[in-house]
Amino acid sequence: DNAEDPDGLRPFVKGGIVLISSRWSDWPYGKPLPIDVMSLAEALDILRQGDSSSSDHDLSTLAEELGRLPLALSHAAAYMRKLSTPASEYLALFRGSAQRDLLKCKGNRHEKSVAVCWLVTLDKLQKLAAKLLSVCAYLPAEGYTDSFLVGEQSVSPLLGCLRSIDNSATEVQLDEILAELSDFSLIKV
Repeated sequence: DNAEDPDGLRPFVKGGIVLISSRWSDWPYGKPLPIDVMSLAEALDILRQGDSSSSDHDLSTLAEELGRLPLALSHAAAYMRKLSTPASEYLALFRGSAQRDLLKCKGNRHEKSVAVCWLVTLDKLQKLAAKLLSVCAYLPAEGYTDSFLVGEQSVSPLLGCLRSIDNSATEVQLDEILAELSDFSLIKV
């Protein structure tokens, strides 16, 4: 998944049918299969999970602005659900943030769309939640057990990270922060 180096995969490709996902299209072997963005109907289904009261026009406009990308759509839906924000208001936030910050982002239109969704959400996070998310960005994406969150000692490693930011942080604050980050679809707990 999301392979970047064809030569690095050679030891794992020993025959048979192998599916490799990547953003890189110039593979020296195999047959590329481009995958398109979501259909408008699929995009609307995701956005309706966050805002069931906006018009199809507003939701369609937002879906197109987000490039009909699943990750951007799910972040927008989570934001709208968490803050009871209509699609038109989220679109205004997205465009405002896009005008201000999009040029700072590297990458293609799709990468920028997801980045701007994150910026919109980060503007609404509690400061401590945003700081903890920044610390977690340095951790590997997979391989954590419940003991990382709960801890087998008296203090979980994640609570230790939070206390490195704010010495007076409590387990209750950590639970609230994790719930907030999860509600905004920034982490999976």
